[in-house]
Amino acid sequence: YGISDAEYFQMILNGITIHGDFNKRNLLHSDIQFIDVVRRLFSFDVKDKIRIEDCRCIYPDCNHKFSYEFTMDQITFSDFNEDIFGKHFIFGEGTEEELEVVVSPITVAEYINMSREFRNHADKRHALSAMYTDYMCGCIREVVGRTFKNDRDRNAFLKDYIENLCMAKDKKLLKQIVDETIIKIQPFNLICESCGRETEVVVSPTSNFQQ
Repeated sequence: YGISDAEYFQMILNGITIHGDFNKRNLLHSDIQFIDVVRRLFSFDVKDKIRIEDCRCIYPDCNHKFSYEFTMDQITFSDFNEDIFGKHFIFGEGTEEELEVVVSPITVAEYINMSREFRNHADKRHALSAMYTDYMCGCIREVVGRTFKNDRDRNAFLKDYIENLCMAKDKKLLKQIVDETIIKIQPFNLICESCGRETEVVVSPTSNFQQ
């Protein structure tokens, strides 16, 4: 829509009415993603076919490009894993650089603030990997056994640490943090018309839905 992530999520927040003593900026980022996806899906009629372009086979040796159509009744949202609150992860396990962290999902207010700060750094504005790093650092609430002057100091340490991770299992831990803190739609399974193997279509909050 020609607006920033921060402006977009603030626009969604402005359209939410909260009854009772609760600050809607304390909603989890995943809650707003869910509302956004449902809002976009309900712009279609229940019987309409919704199409996603630019899907690709999950096998690198195939990577066949295709489009996929589905209807609203085929959508199933995965349950949010509440175990992620206060969950401990260990990076570089068994090495001198071992680091234990405590993770919880970020709120939409934290995401908006993070997005604004990200856009203010021209050198990072178009670096998607840097945005993911910022997001993961935001989810890490505590570094066990270390103290920092403030959150900015902690995040600077974490960014440097994460950018230098090279162990495969550490990369999986980072992916797990992202996977468990965002809303997920269960993927559609189908047979790739090119390689004949079972592949999947991942429907995400950033998917471009077409009719």
